[in-house]
Amino acid sequence: MHSPQTLRRWPFSLHWLLPVLILIALHGDVYGEDPQPLDIPTLIQQLDCGEFEARTEAGAGLISIGPSAIPPLLEAISGDSSLELQIRGCMVLKAFSIAEDPQHQQAGRAALDQLAAQKNGQAGQLARLAIDEISWLLYRRAIDKLTSLGAVFSYLPDSFGQFQQFNGFQLGGEPEHFEQVTFGEEWNGKPEDLACLKDLPTVVDFVFVGPAMNDAYFRQLSSAETMRRLICYQCAISHEGLAALKDLKQLALIAIGYSPVGKQEVEQLANIQSLKQASLFGTGIEQELIEELRRATHFQAVDVRGGAFMGITPMQMANDAETPGVFVGDLAPNSPGERAGLIPNDIIMSINGQEINDFEQLRTEIGSHKPGKKVVIKGLRDTVPFEKEVELAPWTVEDWKMRLPMDEQGIIRSLGGAVPAAAAVPPPVPVPTEKAPAEPDPVTPPPP
Repeated sequence: MHSPQTLRRWPFSLHWLLPVLILIALHGDVYGEDPQPLDIPTLIQQLDCGEFEARTEAGAGLISIGPSAIPPLLEAISGDSSLELQIRGCMVLKAFSIAEDPQHQQAGRAALDQLAAQKNGQAGQLARLAIDEISWLLYRRAIDKLTSLGAVFSYLPDSFGQFQQFNGFQLGGEPEHFEQVTFGEEWNGKPEDLACLKDLPTVVDFVFVGPAMNDAYFRQLSSAETMRRLICYQCAISHEGLAALKDLKQLALIAIGYSPVGKQEVEQLANIQSLKQASLFGTGIEQELIEELRRATHFQAVDVRGGAFMGITPMQMANDAETPGVFVGDLAPNSPGERAGLIPNDIIMSINGQEINDFEQLRTEIGSHKPGKKVVIKGLRDTVPFEKEVELAPWTVEDWKMRLPMDEQGIIRSLGGAVPAAAAVPPPVPVPTEKAPAEPDPVTPPPP
């Protein structure tokens, strides 16, 4: 007889799958198109027999039959069945639920959901525990798969605006829940590899970089139900890719940089009812289309700029009449401002003759230009006037990601109001192996 602790933990070990897989190798492919006909009722009865090998072989047999074995199995373990049969039956359903084949996965999960709906009884408890562990296993498998193909998982910026990046999904022995994934230059997968995004409920930030990221990738995002922010940098995205996002309920912000945005793209952006903000840099969008997008009632902000970047972070604002301008606090490494010879504590007084009195004016003036434009900056350095010519450049993807302020929970501050946290992935419960018997701080404004 199983103790309560054993009932809670032992049934969901994956160690039992090893002998099952060996037996499946003898029977044939688990998901073969023409499995040998097996007697389902007999196999279900064998799940409850006294011989370990016979129980294991029965589980392998049911798996090899495929989803057609699920309804009779579900009926058997839903009724007045033994604990052993319920344990083994949930193991079989769990094996279906973590299968690579989507049909097998959906059928197994649907059966467990139905079983878990039973509020009373051990079968419902077993199913609920199995569902929790399945979510974690699928999460880990998706992380492993996408990482092996070049995706980069990270955490959202902390209070200092820095990203922490990790190669694995465990730190200090404890499970870590990633919040951002980037598909960039290292990515060597295919669009269909993104089908597993549905198994990443903690990932809310999606970043795509480069012209190889086309509409085929964005069509895969329709299953990314927890996505709140989508950043597309120099991607080949069009209205066809944007159309796939219209049913997402939590997508609050889309940022498109250095990709053309025309009338059809604006129409699709307006169709995404969950969107609160659009950030369009270097897209060549026409003014009348900007106004059309701003008229969409669900938008709180539409930020459109020419896409030029100077790389200056202000140290403080100079508001008194004697020292108008903006103090340079820091410069991004190798940025246009740094290359032009600007240094911290310089005061920017004007750009191309346009007087600059505060940081918002500076940002607006820089944002009105396209990359490659040369501007003349006049300012003061230790009270001595200076003049510099700066050739503006495109934003780098890292600087662009950082310009959208996020709080410690990954909620977009600029949208005004908290977005519900993404569903957490339950950590796995340590499970003993079943053994066979002798005969398983203050935020600095982003740079312009």
